[in-house]
Amino acid sequence: PEVHTTQDVVRQAIIPRTQVQSCAYSCIVSEPRMPDKMVTHSWQNLFHDLVAAVIADAVGENSFEMVANLLEHDISILHRLMKQRRTADRVYWICAFAVNQHSAICENRNGDCDSLTGQVHPRCYCSHPKIFSNTPPLMQVTNQSIYCEMNKFPDMMAMVAANNPRFSQVVAVDSRFVLFRRAWCVAELVEADEAGIRQHVQVHSRKVLEENEESLRNLKVEDMAASNPEDVDFILNRISNKSVFNKKLQQLIFDEHGLLSNWHQLDTLHQMQEIGNLLKWIMADGGLGVVWQYWVNRG
Repeated sequence: PEVHTTQDVVRQAIIPRTQVQSCAYSCIVSEPRMPDKMVTHSWQNLFHDLVAAVIADAVGENSFEMVANLLEHDISILHRLMKQRRTADRVYWICAFAVNQHSAICENRNGDCDSLTGQVHPRCYCSHPKIFSNTPPLMQVTNQSIYCEMNKFPDMMAMVAANNPRFSQVVAVDSRFVLFRRAWCVAELVEADEAGIRQHVQVHSRKVLEENEESLRNLKVEDMAASNPEDVDFILNRISNKSVFNKKLQQLIFDEHGLLSNWHQLDTLHQMQEIGNLLKWIMADGGLGVVWQYWVNRG
């Protein structure tokens, strides 16, 4: 868990598990449901941290350091807290699970390697048709594939938001803040902001935020990366004025009501928040002392 990324899990677990059905993982484990929240994340993020970020959102935290610790040492506390908050059945849309990986990437044409062993991930030999962003037929306006799933994230967000006014976005920020340099992730952030979708940021901890915050001030959309270079071109071509876009991106992150505003507001209320969090977790702990011991060790 300290090494394997979401990409590793997709390659080593999700794709093999869904190979026979050639479908999205979500289609195997549950009936179709409309999501309450969408998670924007980087596949370079540790999968362990992605899970922790989602659970942290479900239990009302702004960071996932505590949750990540409990995932390894006492997951029952997290179960109790989600039950208390009645969020255990909340539906989160995560592309790794909700998109059919056999429609595009399962063959591992890029030769992605395991983060631990360095070995190339196994290739899937399913016969499911592969549909990329440039696979005909194409939309006349955008020149994008009509049937491709991977270029429909903005449309999906708009559709769900139109049918669920409480729909929101969880931004699961990795410890190296790579998310803010991935083209599709940034596109999703801007799309949600423009659509008026509420956004909630999950970072590992205040320390990690402070270590990476300054680097965000130099973000430029021209420097963003994606697994498929054509995706970068597609996103850049949709931006008529990149200087204006970059300025808006900075505002989206740093403004008074921006993505990081909750963290800056906590500066003046930090001690009260810490006390409140400690009480909440101790109650969920059930008197076992696991949370208190973690708090002492962290200090």
